Amino acid sequence: MKDDLHVGAIKVLKTEKPFIIHKKNRHLCGDVFSGINLPINFQNVIKHLKIL
Repeated sequence: MKDDLHVGAIKVLKTEKPFIIHKKNRHLCGDVFSGINLPINFQNVIKHLKIL
């Protein structure tokens, strides 16, 4: 939904490191999908990219 927080994106922005949500432990992050969240640095600006 549009008002939901993106847990993976927030974690990546805070740590500037990849954050992996596994199927077996995704319940620990709330109502999320499993996947890999990656920080992308482009022209000294961090962007977020999620790969399913």
